[in-house]
Order: sequence, then structure tokens, then C-alpha cells
Amino acid sequence: MCSSDLGERGYTKVDARGAAGGVGDPLANLPGKPRCEYREPKARAKRELESTQFVGVPQEGIGFSATRLFPGFPGLSAKHAQLLRKAPHFVFLASIGEKVDGVAILRSASALGGPQTFSFDESLSSATITPPAPFTGTGTFQRNTGGSTTFTGSLTVQMPGLGSVPLTGGEAELASVETQVKLLTERLEEELKRHHG
Repeated sequence: MCSSDLGERGYTKVDARGAAGGVGDPLANLPGKPRCEYREPKARAKRELESTQFVGVPQEGIGFSATRLFPGFPGLSAKHAQLLRKAPHFVFLASIGEKVDGVAILRSASALGGPQTFSFDESLSSATITPPAPFTGTGTFQRNTGGSTTFTGSLTVQMPGLGSVPLTGGEAELASVETQVKLLTERLEEELKRHHG
């Protein structure tokens, strides 16, 4: 068996147990035992860490995200691009949607924070989030053995018309933006299947 960890610093895993082939031993002329090894290119690893995003859903109708700004980020202004040359910066967004008497109401709050406001390890298994106002407190993300995740702490946000809203608990994920998009697409497809059987 040959096993390789690909991308996301081990988050995605591929096992290869065999391969189609012909008669003969194509490895007979190789010295030593053949090895199967994959090393993620440094540029790709750097790009993935530059596009790290946390997404949390503490309860139905509430969403929270923390996204690292990166060169090429959609809508990135020239001013923000200059900030990135000095140090990493993050966008924090909380939103709450509801429907009252047939009218959809969306409330949101956002902030831009510097390097001290969002820290995570390279394996994307833990993170600490302490965004600036209108947010207060700290949230701690942890990926547990077996793959489950937790998001705990005192993190709240001041929402127009609602006051202080807690942002920890519920579902949470820390991954590259590319992986977050894949996860969201999978969730939406599951929802569509449930609703349209």
C-alpha cells in the first residue's frame, strides 16, 4: 500500500492500493525499495494559508466568518492591498437573517483586523479569533480527533436592533477558501435533495 497526504496540510488524504499494469516488473531496475511520497509544493501551501477562512454557524440563521485577505481577493481596494504588504489582515463578518410578516430582514456587522486578531496553526486544526469592534471577546476553534470541531469562547457582536449576539457554538470549519466553497456547495446540494427528494 502507498499512502499520501495531499493539500491542506493533511486535511485531504488519498490512499492508493493498486494500479493497472502489464506483465513484468517495471521497478526491477530501481535500486532499493520504491517509495510513494507526495510533498505539497511550497507555493501552493503558502497560497492555501494566505486564503484561510473560518466559517461558523452558531445557530440557525446566524453566520460568522473570518477571512484572510490575500492578493487577488475579490473587491480588494488599492488601500487594502498596501496593508497586505505590511502584515496579514482579516475581514470579519457576522450576519443574521429572518423573515417577519413576509419581509426578509438581513442584519450584518463587519470589521477589518490586523495580524493579532486571527491566528491559526499551519495544519488548520486550531485558531484563536479576537476581532475588533463591533465584536467583543474571543473565539477558539479546535479540530478534535476523529474530525469533529468545536468553537468556544466569549465572542459576541453588537447587531443593529438585537444588541449583543453570541457567535460561538454550533458548526464551525477552518480551511482554505477553495475548500470552504466545496463544503458549502456540498451542503447546498444536500439541502436541495432533501427539499426536492
